[in-house]
Amino acid sequence: MRSDPDRVGEQTDCVENPVSSLNVLIFTTDVHAGGIKASTLRLREMLADGVSNVSILSYEPAEEGGEADYSLGLPLVREFQANARWDYDLRRAMGILVAVLRFRRLMRNERFDAVVSMSYGPSIVALMAKKFGLDFKLVVSERQDPSRDLAAGWRKRLVRSLCGWMYRGSDLYHCNSPVAAERAPVLFNVSPKKTLYIPNGYDFSQLDEQSLAPPVSAISGPYVVSCGRLNEQKGQHIAIAVFAGMAKLGYKGVLVFIGDGSLRESLEARAEMSGVSDRVVFLGAVDNPLPYFRQADLVLVTSLWEGFANVPVEAMAVGGRVISTRWSGAKEVLQDAADFFSSDLDALDRCDKAAVAIASTEAMAAIAELPRLAAVQSLREQYGYAGTSRRFVAAIEGLR
Repeated sequence: MRSDPDRVGEQTDCVENPVSSLNVLIFTTDVHAGGIKASTLRLREMLADGVSNVSILSYEPAEEGGEADYSLGLPLVREFQANARWDYDLRRAMGILVAVLRFRRLMRNERFDAVVSMSYGPSIVALMAKKFGLDFKLVVSERQDPSRDLAAGWRKRLVRSLCGWMYRGSDLYHCNSPVAAERAPVLFNVSPKKTLYIPNGYDFSQLDEQSLAPPVSAISGPYVVSCGRLNEQKGQHIAIAVFAGMAKLGYKGVLVFIGDGSLRESLEARAEMSGVSDRVVFLGAVDNPLPYFRQADLVLVTSLWEGFANVPVEAMAVGGRVISTRWSGAKEVLQDAADFFSSDLDALDRCDKAAVAIASTEAMAAIAELPRLAAVQSLREQYGYAGTSRRFVAAIEGLR
């Protein structure tokens, strides 16, 4: 078990930001669950520290009493993930023009000073509105490594082409990953002068407090945890393979998955094939995973690609031990605070036996290591809300 988050230091960046008169709209896919919800709410909290008003617009239908202030009420992601049929592609394509018209109407009624668009769909709609003559300042906020996220499949290649055509029309292209910030000018032909890297910001004192809450479902005995939407990007099949290797090396605990997604059945089948199905627990979506990070023996981060990756930063901040694959930007974001699998990422993705065996040994060794307090404290200082909020607000103010 891991100890109290107090060990990794207190929040040191507590200087109050001056409040700007900006009225900002965050345009996101949805705020129902998962990483996009967490990123949207985190950005709202970060901006609320420095601007007079921040509102959220959801592309997808909003939940009654949910976090979105406005909604376009159109399908984009969730229904397609549940049922990927050709007619849904048609509905999404036709919905884009409707989305542009509804977005224009909202902007004219509410007169936001600036829009921060998150994910490809909202960004394309906002950029189309600008091309059709709507005058506003737009920050495209990149939350992925698009060179990997848009690499395979005709749908993603189409989105990549649209982004390459449209993103040049943004006023600012923000990346929360240093690697994405380096690749964007080449990938989307965005001017380097308009490309800005600002990492995700966190209220670490709040995370410390949340980590002390009781877990929603208590786990009996030791465990390692993997947190994230159950999809291709997060690479949970690697977590199962590594955990099966750890079990062979004598680990007595269980593997806990936090998150929902389309791959749950295939992951359950993979656990069965690996002979560890009785030691793999699927908790589903959990609003506050921090107690699990703090109490786990190890947090397994097995992503194939990421933008910034919130889970490992949050886990380390509250005292959890993290071992991660080397997704693009992993070392730059996590620095010396995490352990990393030495095996090639493609080999782990294929579950190559030799690569998995090495990774399992490294995971066992990571459990026994002492926490890296100085490195974690350094991350807390770099990614604190106050500093990141000041930089983001200043960047938007500079567009006036």
